[in-house]
Amino acid sequence: SNTCSGPHFVNKKLGLCLKCAPGCISCNSFTQCTRCELGLFLYNGFCIEQCPERYYADNSTGECSSKDVKNLFNE
Repeated sequence: SNTCSGPHFVNKKLGLCLKCAPGCISCNSFTQCTRCELGLFLYNGFCIEQCPERYYADNSTGECSSKDVKNLFNE
């Protein structure tokens, strides 16, 4: 089967379920997380505690979002 339980993804080459990166609860590959644990934020496929400069932690999506994009909508 092509599904893995818990925070794992299918490695097609090996045919195995491998664990997602730390802090990640759902991923397509080790470097491509899709959902993070509560309190962590998704940025470039990884889960981090604090978003980098020019990004803000969006609690509704659990991701780091660009402040530049946010400003366009608020104007």
